[in-house]
Amino acid sequence: GDVIKYISSHYADDIKIAGLADYFFVSRSKLISDFKKSIGVSIKKYTMFVRISNAQHFLNTGKSITETATLCGFYDNSHFISTFRLLTGKTPKEYCKIRSR
Repeated sequence: GDVIKYISSHYADDIKIAGLADYFFVSRSKLISDFKKSIGVSIKKYTMFVRISNAQHFLNTGKSITETATLCGFYDNSHFISTFRLLTGKTPKEYCKIRSR
């Protein structure tokens, strides 16, 4: 619960496992293990899901691909585009075209 809330409100930040473990006063291994058991995916994968979900929201509101990437914690457009495609099956540009129909 608390880690999910933290990720949901800090998804644009550079979230590191060590930083999360320190923040929640647990070991890295316990954090990784408990999160995976509880949620079913790794912290990194969950963070990407949250970022891309928020990216879809920003794209739906008319934000540019570059602005959306920055708002969602991606510091490289090509990484954003490849991650978006991996999780949605479409590039952000394709997603915007479909949404604008």
